[in-house]
Amino acid sequence: MPSSDSTVAPILKRGPIRRILEPALQLWLRSQVESVSSLEVHLEGGDRQILSGHLPNVRLKTQKVVYQGLHLSQIELNGSNLRINIGQILKGKSLRLLEPLPIDLSVSLLAPDARASLHSALFQSAIIDALLMLVGEQITEALGQSVPSELLVLQDPYLHLSDNTVRFSALLSVRQGERSVPVALKTSLRLEGPHTLSLDRPEWLPTPQSKRGLPLRDLQGYSFDLGPQVQLQELAIAPEGIFVRGRMTVLPEI
Repeated sequence: MPSSDSTVAPILKRGPIRRILEPALQLWLRSQVESVSSLEVHLEGGDRQILSGHLPNVRLKTQKVVYQGLHLSQIELNGSNLRINIGQILKGKSLRLLEPLPIDLSVSLLAPDARASLHSALFQSAIIDALLMLVGEQITEALGQSVPSELLVLQDPYLHLSDNTVRFSALLSVRQGERSVPVALKTSLRLEGPHTLSLDRPEWLPTPQSKRGLPLRDLQGYSFDLGPQVQLQELAIAPEGIFVRGRMTVLPEI
């Protein structure tokens, strides 16, 4: 009967190796993150290809992922020509890439998740390093001394997003010390190329609520090199969140 053929055919196309490997990959991915609301893994390729360690295409879709304190609202990945150590995986070993893996990605970071990520150690370390690099003179003057990044901590960090503009504020304090300085910055961000993100019209704000501040003209056009493994095609900042689309290459562990 036609109705039974339409339901059975997709099942017949999905071989036993895929039925074993997809849940195994889901379990492994869940073990790599602190929490995840939903996780879908889809493998393409016949059992013979998969048993050779070659997967023509891998699609991954997740929602509400927390990784090292970073809250990611939604991630969609599409990897092609994945080559893995399938023989070792079937023996219970961990998955390992055998060749570089190009991945098309789409990442959504909604505003509440972006603010929650501000408290992660990974994010705080990156922000403190960026602040010292961008406005280190102002921070040193306010603190009355030069303080290494490992002795600084961000208190009450806050992020406000608007069209293509980021406003960040926090209290930058010396660990186990009494000195602190309020920090408030506003800047637009733009892609100068697939590997380069630059500041546009950065300002030092007198208070977090200030609509206008002191232009940081020396930082106009200051760029961050994202590295050759990253190729961003789109970066959108809106009141709802941050949205990124592009490609990255995952390298095998040496």
